[in-house]
Amino acid sequence: MLSIILIGFMIVLIGFIILIMATFYEMFRRKGFEKPEEKREVEAGGVVIIGPFPIIFGTSQRIARITMILAIIILLLAIILFILSIGAWRWI
Repeated sequence: MLSIILIGFMIVLIGFIILIMATFYEMFRRKGFEKPEEKREVEAGGVVIIGPFPIIFGTSQRIARITMILAIIILLLAIILFILSIGAWRWI
């Protein structure tokens, strides 16, 4: 049981570290290299799960589809970790 809690903590910690590193990378990569006439397109998306109902949004259909696929992967991973944590895998 302790090892599953440790795995979950490490996954969250690694996620925060990646987020911080990506922020610094983008901050230093773009400093002094932007041209005023250069046009960039930004896309974003997300998922909000309220009970059993997912609300998926994005600035384009491509981003919404990618976000939906990532949400399904995370949901399956959460179900697998839950089953492993309660020992229900023995019943399957």
